[in-house]
Amino acid sequence: MITDTTPATKGRGSTPSGFRPEIQALRAAAVIAVVVYHIWPTRLRGGYVGVDVFFVISGYLITGHLWRELSQSSTIRLGQFWARRARRLLPASLLVLAVTGIATFLWAPQARWGQFFQELLASALYVENWRLASDSVDYLAAENAASPVQHYWTLSLEEQFYVIWPLMMLAAVGIGRWRARGRPRARTAVVTLLGTTAIASFVYCLWLTSVSPAAYFSTPARMWQFALGGLVALLIPAGVRAARWATICRLVGWAMLLVSVYLFTEATSFPGYAALLPTLGAVAIIVGGTTTSGLGDSFYGRLISLRPVQYVGAISYSTYLWHWPLVVMLPPLLGIGRPFALNVGLLSASLVLGALTKTFVEDPCRRAKFLVEAPAVRTLTLTLGGMAVVVAVAGAGIVETDRQEEASNELVGAYLESSACLGALAIAGPDAPCSDPALDGRILPALAAVSDDTGQAYWCYDTDPSADIESCTYGSSTPTARRVALVGDSHAAMLLPALYDHLAVLDWSVDTYVARGCMWRSAPPTADDACSERQRALQARLMSGGYDLVLLTARRNPDLSTAEIDSLAVSYAAAWEPLTAAGVEVVPVIDNPTVTTSDLDCVILASSPDAAAACSVPMSEALGPDPLQIASRLTDGNVEAIDLSSIYCDERCPMVIGNVAVYRDEHHITATFARTLGPILVRELSARTGR
Repeated sequence: MITDTTPATKGRGSTPSGFRPEIQALRAAAVIAVVVYHIWPTRLRGGYVGVDVFFVISGYLITGHLWRELSQSSTIRLGQFWARRARRLLPASLLVLAVTGIATFLWAPQARWGQFFQELLASALYVENWRLASDSVDYLAAENAASPVQHYWTLSLEEQFYVIWPLMMLAAVGIGRWRARGRPRARTAVVTLLGTTAIASFVYCLWLTSVSPAAYFSTPARMWQFALGGLVALLIPAGVRAARWATICRLVGWAMLLVSVYLFTEATSFPGYAALLPTLGAVAIIVGGTTTSGLGDSFYGRLISLRPVQYVGAISYSTYLWHWPLVVMLPPLLGIGRPFALNVGLLSASLVLGALTKTFVEDPCRRAKFLVEAPAVRTLTLTLGGMAVVVAVAGAGIVETDRQEEASNELVGAYLESSACLGALAIAGPDAPCSDPALDGRILPALAAVSDDTGQAYWCYDTDPSADIESCTYGSSTPTARRVALVGDSHAAMLLPALYDHLAVLDWSVDTYVARGCMWRSAPPTADDACSERQRALQARLMSGGYDLVLLTARRNPDLSTAEIDSLAVSYAAAWEPLTAAGVEVVPVIDNPTVTTSDLDCVILASSPDAAAACSVPMSEALGPDPLQIASRLTDGNVEAIDLSSIYCDERCPMVIGNVAVYRDEHHITATFARTLGPILVRELSARTGR
């Protein structure tokens, strides 16, 4: 987001300077689109394109400012430029971060602290887009809750733009030997740079969008939008002169934005080709909305110059900053869901806070004489001080979360050794049904540690579904050890904490083949894609590995049709048949239930097991058809599945069992619960295999 003084034009060949009401109107439209999308996501499903509009505006304004300075002084005073950016943007930004950090301490559930404070730190350092890009390709972070500062990814990307853009322009001018050959050569060099950047970035954007969700947050994949705005500032600074063409540009531009906002959805492959629509729409509006076309005298000019439109554009930056923390934190705090009245209140509060911040923070800091008239180092030093305060708040939250996790791990270890009624053992242990008075009032692990409670599950886990699966070995190393292969996805990985403590006693040597996606099943003979190649390679390794037992599980996908489930079951059974024919025991474990975010929030907000008792899911919703169960029935009795559903559910599936939180996200169990499930799983395996 950028809220600089918007430029008008002097004439063809000049760079922008002055006030541009259509840019303020663009800002107003963009921020309203984003805020309404976040408050009513089903009403304006493409409202997220508002940030693309801001990127174009930033490229246009900043390039114009930098080129004007280059034209007048043959250089860019980097310190002064960065100081102006800091005075304009960082006071409001750091204020919202600090308030959000304190609010997180006071009101956010402790189970969210780890993620929230880490993102607060990334936002304070303006690398939140990199953090979210990393999380988007990290399967273990894919179920993260929305944090109150994740919208800072756009600010992070823009701050990175402010750092690299003047350096790139200076480099281009140097290469063009401006001083030796005059200003026209310098303009050509900068235009060439922007054009090359736009093309290279767009090509990269198309490729990355096709292979990774990280494209949405990627700096290189977004630079083309800034570059297009910059090209307009250099090549068409005065826009089109003919009134007819100006009108066409405006109409086409606004139409492109409206189509994007109303027809795009979360399923739209974005940014990619789709991002051309809002990006070129913003470009067209800027090109068509200049004073040379009689803007001020037209109906269009009067419309976009309306005081409410201009005012919302003026407060768009602070409104954007405030709206998302309110959307994320206020409804859970009030505990009333998201009624229409609350949503209207969120919109109103965002605008009011935006106006107050604009008046009392943005403008005073931008105009403060003791900063404006001082060397740039003063502004930059104060900026670093403000960032340090927010970093300290985030650091304190991270340290406290780590302390609670460490204490929780020690407590869990102690109770696992001493309690026979912990977690699943309270349902199916030797003394079940039972409860442990020593656990009264406790939920384990500590709520601050629940989301990261993975134990040994992902010590050896592949996230690239196209690569060969890495294998690791755990347990007994004796020559007589029973050879076991643990196969599957992240749900199979969660069985490792269940088995880990028992491997030495059982004299089992377990090789893990656990990875994201591309489950082990029979690959079509003619298929040559990466997943099929991996399936065939895994089949060969299991056949030649000398295994006594193959233990497997996989997530049941609630979105599959009956035909797809049946087809998957057939391919599972076909993969198992060569192993069972060779005398290898194959034992699938039916998948655990699936819950919802609201079910998890119920536990997170519960202060005790008694309060958490109200948190449960109907069994019919949590458990659906499992292809592994169906596949086992296709094997003529050669494969018998282990079904632990009765541990998780009776008529309903509670979120807390035996004082242990069962789930760390919508479909993964906690390592603590898995460890309490271990003795029961071992008992069932012994019944199946006779050992």
